[in-house]
Amino acid sequence: MLEIGHNESISAEKWARDNAIPLKPWLETLSSSLWGETLAATGLIRENCNSIISNLFSEGINMGGGGSLELLYFWTRKMRPSLTLETGVAAGWSSYAFLLALKENGSGKLLSSDLPYSRIKNPESFIGILVPKELRGPHWQLEIRGDDINIPKLLSQENKLQLIHYDSDKRKSSRKKFLARVERYLDRDCILIMDDIQNNLAFKEYVGSKNLVFTVIKSEGKYVGIALLGKFSKEIPKA
Repeated sequence: MLEIGHNESISAEKWARDNAIPLKPWLETLSSSLWGETLAATGLIRENCNSIISNLFSEGINMGGGGSLELLYFWTRKMRPSLTLETGVAAGWSSYAFLLALKENGSGKLLSSDLPYSRIKNPESFIGILVPKELRGPHWQLEIRGDDINIPKLLSQENKLQLIHYDSDKRKSSRKKFLARVERYLDRDCILIMDDIQNNLAFKEYVGSKNLVFTVIKSEGKYVGIALLGKFSKEIPKA
């Protein structure tokens, strides 16, 4: 979506590029065995999804790419979060990664927020289409009426979020609204991941205003911001 106002993409992309690190050395240093498991798991996800994606493309349906599945799977396994929130499900690449990792953990719940694409006929039927039946169940709560309606319904003061992945409305105003809305639900020890931070300065300004430890990776030609809070701030790559 376009946003009226000053275009921050040039400065945002430069900031992201200047702060980006390679994903593999970082995660492999944290745990080489878990990195190996991550590569095997995400390779399986992509292999299982290729035919579905090809069929969708043949029907003229494009619901976006897979993003950094390695990042999402690795941290879900390493953190073993009891509660994970993601926005922007689309075909379900990230949901698949989260749910597979939670299955390996043996516990945890995924809260997912999405809004059907208006350009696709019967769009609700394609949301999360990549997620296998065996990974579905009460541990996955999917709401599809848009973040403004979904997020208040999904969140509860009694349950704190340990892992958050934002990949929905890319406008700066929407990112800021989301961050302000979820802030009181964050666990003391948590990780917040935001895709496409090269679009505007929302992520940069947020981590700066909160003095948060963060890093940036490049994935599929775009940039992903990762803020690490509490004990996870020690997991940052050393310069």
